[in-house]
Order: sequence, then structure tokens, then C-alpha cells
Amino acid sequence: MEQRLFLYLDILGFTDIIKKASDVEGIYKIIDDLNVFMHKGSFECIVFSDTLLIYDTKPVSSDSREICRSIMWMCEFAQDLLYRSISF
Repeated sequence: MEQRLFLYLDILGFTDIIKKASDVEGIYKIIDDLNVFMHKGSFECIVFSDTLLIYDTKPVSSDSREICRSIMWMCEFAQDLLYRSISF
């Protein structure tokens, strides 16, 4: 059985953000510019409403270095979203 790692991000306070149309555009602009989209082929990102699902496109082996690499990148992607959206 193939094992894959994924990151599930939910944007808290999205209901308050969508009350202003300009804020919605701003948050989706931030999402479009995230670093995860620069890693095509290694990671994919699905965005629906206020949720992002980021996953490794290749199955993860039992090699602990490979697992740590994937987890490190997932943490980087979460941090990227946090830092970019801190003003909201």
C-alpha cells in the first residue's frame, strides 16, 4: 500500500474575511503566490473555499530521511501561508 503525506490547512476567520470583497481577492492572491506552487511535480495543492490540501505527489517510502523531508516541506508551506496572511 502506498503511503502519502498531506497537509490540511483551514483559514480561520474566513467568514469575517469574505464580508469585504477586497479581502477575499487579497486572500486568494496570497494563496496563488504560495511557495507550494513553485514545486510542481513534487507537491500539489488543491484549494476549495477556505481550505488548502497540499500533498506529496510521490509515495513516501519507509526511509526516515524521505519522510522528514516531506514533513519539513509541509511545515514550510504552512509557515508561508501564515506569514503572508498575518495582516488579515
